[in-house]
Amino acid sequence: MRILEEGRNWNDWVLQVECKNTNYSGCGALLEVNIADITHTKGSRYNYGWGCYENAHFYSFICPCCGSKKYIDEKKIPDQVKEIIKKR
Repeated sequence: MRILEEGRNWNDWVLQVECKNTNYSGCGALLEVNIADITHTKGSRYNYGWGCYENAHFYSFICPCCGSKKYIDEKKIPDQVKEIIKKR
């Protein structure tokens, strides 16, 4: 078989993030996180529009500078990367 064009290696994916939350807590470090740094958790969150709890997926990392847990907006993570993280 001949390869015409190689597919993307999603294991090399990285995301640049700043260590802060919406309430500006965190040390402010600028970080580059990769698949190995991100953990996946499932839980519930309150949906204010519908007034009920719904299943949710959370993606987070631990800041190596201050040790705090920071959450990543799941919209910033491609679906292919989410699947790799969930399988670990």
